[in-house]
Amino acid sequence: MLSGCWLSCHYFYAEQPDLNWRNPAVKDTMFDLTRWWYKRGVAGFRLDAVDTLFEDPELRDNPILRPGKNHFGDPIEEDKYNTELPECMTCCVDYARLRMKAMRADRRDMDG
Repeated sequence: MLSGCWLSCHYFYAEQPDLNWRNPAVKDTMFDLTRWWYKRGVAGFRLDAVDTLFEDPELRDNPILRPGKNHFGDPIEEDKYNTELPECMTCCVDYARLRMKAMRADRRDMDG
């Protein structure tokens, strides 16, 4: 059972906490889940909001652009430290490689 104080980051809604993709165990688990589905015939995945997979390693706050709130009720910020970080592209390339490997395996299975 989990206990203690748990903090979570989220880019969209608080009910959609972010995963810590900097933790190798998180990436390994997500890729294992992807492989599991590919082995069962899933053709692919729609990856939404991949430009927000990673947060700034120092967890810096984005600069506030102007007073007020956005449609999520959060301050209006410049997306400086939480979108389009280089690690996002690396993760997308890794997912593409995983898909290509699954497609080759599918082809081998069909060829008998």
